[in-house]
Amino acid sequence: MKKRAVISTAASIMLAGAMCFGFAACGEGETDVRKKIDALRGEEVTEEVWNAVWNKESDAYRNYKIDFVQTTIEREHDDSGYTTAIQYIHADNKDYTSFDYVPIIGNSPVGNVVSSYHYYDSAIGEYLEKSEETGNEWVVGTEVVEDMLAFYLIDYFASTVIPDLGGYSDFTYSTEEKGYILAKEEKNEYEDYIFEQKLIVKFAEGKLKAIKYYQTEFVYNEEDEIIGEKEDIANEWLLYFTYGGQSVTRPEVSE
Repeated sequence: MKKRAVISTAASIMLAGAMCFGFAACGEGETDVRKKIDALRGEEVTEEVWNAVWNKESDAYRNYKIDFVQTTIEREHDDSGYTTAIQYIHADNKDYTSFDYVPIIGNSPVGNVVSSYHYYDSAIGEYLEKSEETGNEWVVGTEVVEDMLAFYLIDYFASTVIPDLGGYSDFTYSTEEKGYILAKEEKNEYEDYIFEQKLIVKFAEGKLKAIKYYQTEFVYNEEDEIIGEKEDIANEWLLYFTYGGQSVTRPEVSE
């Protein structure tokens, strides 16, 4: 199914990147990000504002922070899965990224959490990293890793997720969800399940402020009635944006 493949591919790439860099415990966790998103009553905006917020070159993105949490549950394996929390900060041509990968069973974390961080000064091209591979010390990186977070969480949503699901006119402002909502279902052509996607977008002061994205598979019968959730994978993405007031300090590098 096209939509499932597109979303799952992006999630897999992001997860792979997080795992390569180790496991971090620095950004805000799922509970904190969810509380902020749920408490926010998003503004109603014009189509012009809607289109403008996806431009990563705009002034809003000169100084900002993103807290991102992805939770993937594999129901066929005792509700096991993982939560990936990433915090990305951009200020004064410097970038700081921390990763947090936590294995979970049900709603409880299991296993160890190991830290990983990246720092990049684009003005002078300096790239630093701290991870298990560096003995958890800051060292000068051998090459600059493409900023996966900024690319996928802004450009990816702007170029793929939003257009694939629909444009401004396809979203409806929901007072219950306190933001713009779009829900879609697509039937798999070869198997007996429906892939459901739900996307909530919230704005504040004319800027993109929060995104909640869900994807779930439901089993249906010959009458096209949903009879339960498929024992497969369910994904949820939470994104919360903070604009201004950010700073990035060069870490002390080991000799």
